Amino acid sequence: MRTLFMTRLLCGLFILLGFCAPSAFAVTSASPTPPIISPTKKLFVGIYNKPPYAIKNDEGQWTGLSVDLWARLARKLNLTYEYREMPYEEMIPALRSGKLDFVIAELPVESDLEKVIDFSQPFLTSSLAIAVPAKIAKINWFAIIENIFDKNFLIILLCIVVGIFVASFLIWWVEQKSHNDHFGGKKLHGFGSAVWFSAVTMTTVGYGDKTPQTLVGRLIAFLWMMAGVLIIAGFTAAVASTQTQTSNAQLMAIRPQDLHHMRVGVVTDSSAEKVLKKHNIKNTDFKSSEDALEALTNGKLDAVVDDRMVIAYYLQNGYGNKVRLLPVHFHEFFLSFAMPDSSPIRETLNIELLDLIHSSEWNMQLSYWLGKDNSPAF
Repeated sequence: MRTLFMTRLLCGLFILLGFCAPSAFAVTSASPTPPIISPTKKLFVGIYNKPPYAIKNDEGQWTGLSVDLWARLARKLNLTYEYREMPYEEMIPALRSGKLDFVIAELPVESDLEKVIDFSQPFLTSSLAIAVPAKIAKINWFAIIENIFDKNFLIILLCIVVGIFVASFLIWWVEQKSHNDHFGGKKLHGFGSAVWFSAVTMTTVGYGDKTPQTLVGRLIAFLWMMAGVLIIAGFTAAVASTQTQTSNAQLMAIRPQDLHHMRVGVVTDSSAEKVLKKHNIKNTDFKSSEDALEALTNGKLDAVVDDRMVIAYYLQNGYGNKVRLLPVHFHEFFLSFAMPDSSPIRETLNIELLDLIHSSEWNMQLSYWLGKDNSPAF
C-alpha cells in the first residue's frame, strides 16, 4: 500500500514538472529588456552650425530642426548632456575615440560610416537639389528665335498681316471712288498708300500724311484704330509670354548631367561635393551654404548643389525672390543621429525617436523650419 502511494506521488511530480518546464524555459529565453540610460551620466553631443539642422544664435544658444528634436528626445529620456561644437571633419574621429557620445548635426547615413559607427532610426529623408537664380542673366537668343517660329506665334503674325490687308483694301476701295489723291492714281500706288496708312494706324503712330476723306472711309479707319490697339496689346503680351516661357523652360530643363557645362557651387566636404567629384563635375567650394547662395545671386555661379532641406530653409529666410529650387532631386539619403558602434542605448533611443517623428509636433517643426511647400512627409 505504501509502495503504491509513493509510486503515484512520484508520477504526479513528474507530470507537474512536465507542465511547468516549458514556461520556465520561456522565461529564460525571453528577450532582455533594453538598457535604461543613466540620468546621472553627462553625454557629450557633437554639433556644428548648419541651418536648418543646427543654428547658433548671437547668445551662443543652439536651435534648429535637429537640435529641437534632440532636446525633446532628451527630455523624454531624462538625459543630461552638453554640446561640443567642432568642425564636421572632426566629428567621426571624436565619436570613435569616446570624446563624443552623439552627433546630431547634418550627418547622412552612408555605408562607409555604418562600418565604424552606429546610426539611430532615420528622422528625415532628403536629397541633393539644384538652386538657380530666379532670373536668367544671359538671354538665350536661339531659344527666343525658336519660339518666334512656334506655330501659335506664327498664327498671330498671320492674323495681323491679314488684318492690315483687309483694312487697306476697304479703305482704298472706298476712297479711290471719291478721287482722294491720298489713295488715288494707279491701283498699285493707291493700294500701297492704303497699306501704309493701315500699318501706321495699327501701331498708333499715325503720321497724318495719308487720311481718308469720306464718311465711310473715316468710319473704317476708326474701327481699324480700335482693332489696332487690341491687336498690338495682344501681340505685346504674346511676345512677353514667349520670353517668360523661354526663361522658365531654360530653368526647368536643367538636369544633373547639365551641370558639366555650368559654374557650380557646393559646400566644402559636403555630400554634394563628393557626388559631383565622383561624376567629374567641376565645382567651386564654399564654407557655407549661405556663401554659395550669395555667390549665385551675385552672378558668380550658375547653380548651387546642396541638401534640398538646406535650400528650402534659405528660401524661407531671405532668398525666396532671388533663388529658385528646381524640381529635380537626386542622390537621396537619410538623416540620423550618430553614436559609437554597438551603442547599448541605441534601441531605447530608437523607440522614443520613432514616437516623436510620427507625432503632429514633428510635422509642425518641419513646416516651421522648411515651409509648408517644402516640408517632406517621412
